[in-house]
Amino acid sequence: MIDGLVPISLKELKTKESIKAYNFKGNLDNFPTITPIEGELDIEHKGDYLIVKGFAETTVSLVCDRCLVEYSERLNCNNHEYIWIGQSIPKKDQAGLLISCDEIIDFIEPDGIFDPAAWVFEQLHLQLPVSKICGKECQGSEILKENAINYLSTSKNMSQTDSRWDDLKKLL
Repeated sequence: MIDGLVPISLKELKTKESIKAYNFKGNLDNFPTITPIEGELDIEHKGDYLIVKGFAETTVSLVCDRCLVEYSERLNCNNHEYIWIGQSIPKKDQAGLLISCDEIIDFIEPDGIFDPAAWVFEQLHLQLPVSKICGKECQGSEILKENAINYLSTSKNMSQTDSRWDDLKKLL
């Protein structure tokens, strides 16, 4: 847990006159990193919604999908979002909104608690690459290539081959 990033009730946020600001440096238990997570987070209660702005950065260790070698990846996020306070996100035609419904990303119960550590976790997790490749020059492991070729050659001998493998065979 990152010191200082403690959950805060919406009632407490509403009574504050200004923006609740956090400067943080530390680690999250459920998000292993090489370097501490550093950043800033501002939460402002606007009556019907929260404005959450923040940035965070850290370095994580990943395993390359091609060669299975461990490598380091720097993660940076600089995001803001509007979180509706209510039972659900309002409908587009709801009158009197100061912000567009398209800008509202999430909602929170009126008597709920906002967890800044969870928000930081979500934002950093969204920065993780879908395809983890250690570098542009990575050609993959020879053992993995041989296993793929062996698998494809044995599947050729099968009487019924799944046609989805045809595109993969073209790559080898």
